[in-house]
Amino acid sequence: MYNKLLKKNLPHPEKIFLIVSISFGILFSLIQPLFIEPDAVYHFDNAMYISDTVVDRSEVGVTSEDYGSKPIPFTLISEMYKNDLYYKNLFFKKLPLIPKHNADKRVSGNYGTENDKTYFSDIMHVVPAIGVKLGYFIYPSIGSMILTARIISVIFFSLCMFFIIKASKVYKYMFLMISLTPTVMQIVTSLSYDTYNYLACSLMIMVCINMGIDIKKKEKISIIDFFIRILIPSIILYYSKMNSKLLYLIPFVILLYLIKQKVKINFNKGTIILISLFAMFVFGGIVLTLYFEQTVFITKKIVFTLLEPYYTVLSTELISGTTTAGIPNWFYGIQFATLILLFLSYNKVDLPW
Repeated sequence: MYNKLLKKNLPHPEKIFLIVSISFGILFSLIQPLFIEPDAVYHFDNAMYISDTVVDRSEVGVTSEDYGSKPIPFTLISEMYKNDLYYKNLFFKKLPLIPKHNADKRVSGNYGTENDKTYFSDIMHVVPAIGVKLGYFIYPSIGSMILTARIISVIFFSLCMFFIIKASKVYKYMFLMISLTPTVMQIVTSLSYDTYNYLACSLMIMVCINMGIDIKKKEKISIIDFFIRILIPSIILYYSKMNSKLLYLIPFVILLYLIKQKVKINFNKGTIILISLFAMFVFGGIVLTLYFEQTVFITKKIVFTLLEPYYTVLSTELISGTTTAGIPNWFYGIQFATLILLFLSYNKVDLPW
């Protein structure tokens, strides 16, 4: 009775998410200083370039940065605040457009060739690029370009996650809570391609969970139906970051199970685990062969990201490389504890194998 009353009185999770996400996302967009997140200039340069809305940021004192996740020193922004130049330089100073080939060479290096960056070759930056172009149309300053791109990114993210949560058959509040954590919201309010990456992963996970629930309920899923369900998420995931493609292993395991059901092959849990491990080994070997340096770099970043909040847990320094703005490190403990408690509050949902 209590659960029925609770479900009846509580708004739908996707509606809660949409309201909170847009509200806090726009708030983060407005109060978060410009150019303090890792790779801030890289993402801004890419968004400008593919939208053909390139300005010379050095005219307002925004120098270049190392594209290896090292942000512009925060002292640059703080000095602008101190000297009353932050709004004057970044928001009020009008900047003319310059030709694309005059953009930073790390972005425009392939200008005029078949490898040139375009909307189609850099899909993960399309939404920020649209925001940058619209922002320049509103007012030709860097501040207007970035704030507009942030808000467009927040709206895009919020609407996409709204439909993902709505379509999810279980774990709606888990999707809601993870997607509203400050670490995720600050990624969303930057111009980073991680927003696209997060949405691509969420969509694939949701579709796979839904298929698992249907199988558990003994609903019929044909091989054709499987590929229809997985088609769009697979295409979207294909254009995401390389490490996200590990998620292809989940539908692969589901496909093995469906084939087992159709041809009556007696796969036990051990067999499925061994096949999955073999597929992972083959996939990992291919990735290591083709992208060894990138894989090592990503592995280091993952380890760093997981450990950093804990080996500096008693401090409140800026977290470089894990979030787009400083968050007190003790907050991570609260965040993870909340998510664990939420996860434990769910009833047990067993997969069929």
